[in-house]
Amino acid sequence: MKYIFLLIAAVVLSAGFSYGQQQPAGKKLYNPMFKWRITIPEGFENMSPQEYAGMQKKGADAIEKTYDSKVVNQSKPILYSKATRCITLNLTTSHLI
Repeated sequence: MKYIFLLIAAVVLSAGFSYGQQQPAGKKLYNPMFKWRITIPEGFENMSPQEYAGMQKKGADAIEKTYDSKVVNQSKPILYSKATRCITLNLTTSHLI
C-alpha cells in the first residue's frame, strides 16, 4: 500500500512538472542586435515613447532631489512595456565608460 501511494505521488508530481515546462503565453520578440528571444508576459502593453520619457524624468528628478546631484542617463531604450502603473518592463542598452 505504501508503494502504491509513492507511485501515485511520483506520477502526479512528474505530470505537474511537465505541465510547468509549457511555453509561457505572451508576445514573443526577437532582438537581432543581442540575438535575444524575449517573451513579454500576458497583461503587459507597450508604452508610448512620451510615457516612457515621462517615467524616466520622474525617476531622475527623484534621484536628483534625494542625492543633490545631476543624473546623466546615457541608456538607449530597446523595449518598454507596462502591466500596471507600478509594474514596468524596460530593456535598455548603454555603453561602458
